[in-house]
Amino acid sequence: MSEPAKPNYEFGSFRLDPAERSLRRDGVPVQLTPKMFDILLFLVERSGRLVSKDELMRAVWPDTFVEDANLTVNISSLRKALGETGNGHQYIETVQRRGYRFGADVNECGGAGAETVAATAEQEQVARPRAGGGKVSARKLAIGAVAVAIALAGIYKFGDSRWRRSESSFQTMKVVKLTTSGKVAEAVISPDGKYVAYVFGDGGKRSIRVKQLAAESEVEIVAPSELPMGGMTFSRDSNYIYFQKADKETMFPALYQTSVLGGTERRLLNPATADTRARAGISSGVTFSPDGARMSFLRLTNGPKESFLIVANADGSGDRTLAVRRWPEAFAGSPAWSPDGKTIFCQTYSNESRYDRGFVAISAADGAMQNVSSKRWAPGQFAWLPDSAGLIFAAAEDAPDSTSSNSQIWRLSFPGGEARRITNDLSNYGSVSLTADAGALVAVQRERLSSLWLVPRGDATRARQITFSAGKREGLAGLATLPDGRIVYDVDAGVAGQRNIVIVNPDGGNPKQLTTNAQGRINTNQAVSPDGSFIVYASATDRPHLWRMDSDGGASRQLTFGGGEFAPRISPDGKWVVYNAMNEGRGTIWKASLDGDARQLTFGGGENDPQISPDGKWIVYVAKYAEEPTIWKAPVDGGQAIQLTNKPSARPRISPDGKMIVCLYWDEWPNKTPKLAVIPISGKGPVKTIDLDPRTQEDVRWSPDGKELTYIEHRAGVSNLWSLPLDGRAPRQLTDFKSDRIYNYVWSRDGDHLVCVRGVDVSDAVLISGFK
Repeated sequence: MSEPAKPNYEFGSFRLDPAERSLRRDGVPVQLTPKMFDILLFLVERSGRLVSKDELMRAVWPDTFVEDANLTVNISSLRKALGETGNGHQYIETVQRRGYRFGADVNECGGAGAETVAATAEQEQVARPRAGGGKVSARKLAIGAVAVAIALAGIYKFGDSRWRRSESSFQTMKVVKLTTSGKVAEAVISPDGKYVAYVFGDGGKRSIRVKQLAAESEVEIVAPSELPMGGMTFSRDSNYIYFQKADKETMFPALYQTSVLGGTERRLLNPATADTRARAGISSGVTFSPDGARMSFLRLTNGPKESFLIVANADGSGDRTLAVRRWPEAFAGSPAWSPDGKTIFCQTYSNESRYDRGFVAISAADGAMQNVSSKRWAPGQFAWLPDSAGLIFAAAEDAPDSTSSNSQIWRLSFPGGEARRITNDLSNYGSVSLTADAGALVAVQRERLSSLWLVPRGDATRARQITFSAGKREGLAGLATLPDGRIVYDVDAGVAGQRNIVIVNPDGGNPKQLTTNAQGRINTNQAVSPDGSFIVYASATDRPHLWRMDSDGGASRQLTFGGGEFAPRISPDGKWVVYNAMNEGRGTIWKASLDGDARQLTFGGGENDPQISPDGKWIVYVAKYAEEPTIWKAPVDGGQAIQLTNKPSARPRISPDGKMIVCLYWDEWPNKTPKLAVIPISGKGPVKTIDLDPRTQEDVRWSPDGKELTYIEHRAGVSNLWSLPLDGRAPRQLTDFKSDRIYNYVWSRDGDHLVCVRGVDVSDAVLISGFK
């Protein structure tokens, strides 16, 4: 019996015929490549449903490994061929970090079964809002229900040698929470699966605890300390734990060993010092050879800007350099030694571009390096599978078209470098480790919970919570007030990474959403005009740009079109918007001898093209820093923008009189800590620096009268607001909260009260099994 013919599909002025493999617009053929047609048909058949990149690539390129760029290029070409819908939207929507959706209304016509579907839809009168409006069939509703069920499942696994998704993985995977304190910074499982060690942070101190899984008992093996600690690793025999703890004198990390049941802490590697930084110390967690006789770790230097992969004996003696990366390239994260002993895996990055990150496999025999995977990642810790044919790691995709991070657990084939998700939810994961047989993994699952609080005159005893959206991160990147007291803030849109802008009354009542997430858009960083009539905000599907809308959400239009603009502030006279823009990094000239010894020759910006030395002994070249943020201003109605800073600078805040800007200011980007600086809004005049440390004293703003600067200071896990008078008087504490953190804040227009974003960071260890 032959298969029934597929129906034709109509959307807008198009007709898609699967049998003829043709697409027509108003009867005129539209030229598509075979892969473009396959992608379009797959999306149209699932109209209105989110389709992940992995699902789409497996359907269009079955049993074939191809780069993600193939899909991106074909999607881009399809969008050009289709144009826009009648309401100005794209037919193919990008759901940021999740996949794609065909957003237009689709009608089926012709083909076996089409009439039955249409009749059923007619009888049931099933309707669902979509980009193009209209009704959907019962069959599509069922498909949507399945998609929702899959989304609610939250996690899935991949199996078999070709990395296909296991259809039964939702039923087989188990996730068990091992801790409930919400204060776990890092966790690792022993190779034999009997113990889980975790770093517990409370009250500004950290300790290490070990949990025996079979007995459900735990013991503290490293006492609480205010010194940073982490980078834990179990020995291959599961008897010892290796960890880093900062040295009290130098604050550089030293390596320690202790028994899994506790006892004496033995220091194996001393910390680096200012004098020995180039050839001593440790800068990562350790990893062990299969026989446990040797270990490997990273060592970074500040002097010649080199990073080393070191191999040493298990007691720290006999260290030698296996591989070196020199500026602008560097090793990162923590290395992982394969079970077959042949390969040490590590993350790399380049200072030339914030997007140039990847993986490298290093031969344990001779240090030869091989790049693995063309994706760009921001991972932390790797764990090898027992057969050395792949790794498990927690990472966020960090590609140029991404504007947010949602770290998930992934599986990476080796040496192929194909990555597939294990988890797919709204949590952020880190600190992944595996048992020796890969029967279970332990990771840290992180959440940030926040809400809005009203604080009359900064009095913490009178503070009251005004929003109560459980589980949503509110106001983290955008917070502003209107003259009538209403509050504008950003909030999770229900999809990882996507955010919307909401306006509420001062008591939290009558909330109204002002923006949408069409094409996976992220909306945040809002600023309100002095008269409250309009809002300027940053919006992105790839790189952010500034947009303007009325305070009721209407009349939205784009203001900037550069390489990335964000953090807008509106001048008190309502004429200017001051903002950050990403510029191409400055060039610096370097020279390198033929044996690879490199040193920097210039330290400014905008050098001319380099030359090769006539004697042929030196290679002279240009190295660029990462893209640099600078501060600009532009008319609020659109027009020519004016650059205000020539050096890297960020987070501008305009003084109440509109004359000055306080901002972060770098003498050397991105390696040195920025200064806090005050500059004229005209861009002409001296830069004055202020004695505050932006690493611990965050989010500096002007007080309502312009006579002080206010900032957030974190102490022992609790945040409060402080004020620094500009007349030279000592700082003073404004709030006296006894718990929770402050993530964001803004003064009311009359200076009578504060609106604070307060909350907690919750992180616990979870045990995941059945994921193979």
